[in-house]
Amino acid sequence: MEPIIIVLLVAALVALVPLMFVLRYIGLWLQAMLSGATVTFFEIIGMRFRKVQPTTIVYSRIRAVKAGIEVSTGALETHYLAGGNVPRVVNALIAADRAKIELPW
Repeated sequence: MEPIIIVLLVAALVALVPLMFVLRYIGLWLQAMLSGATVTFFEIIGMRFRKVQPTTIVYSRIRAVKAGIEVSTGALETHYLAGGNVPRVVNALIAADRAKIELPW
């Protein structure tokens, strides 16, 4: 094989790894942006490094924002890392809001 082909193959492999990492979370980021629950792409990547499931946090944030409850991504992540059940807590906040019960985060 010619050296240029080997160099191109190695460059393609090196470029493929970050591309796969970005494509893995682009759909989740796009879903959050289109639903109005702003979560930055770097927050999603940071969640993965902090051993937090990004789908759990983003879906819970989307549900909360759609229900009119403003909860930060950081608060949801903190609750997740403390061992809490984030979707269940968000469901409880939504139910309390609909029942006109004041339930702060």
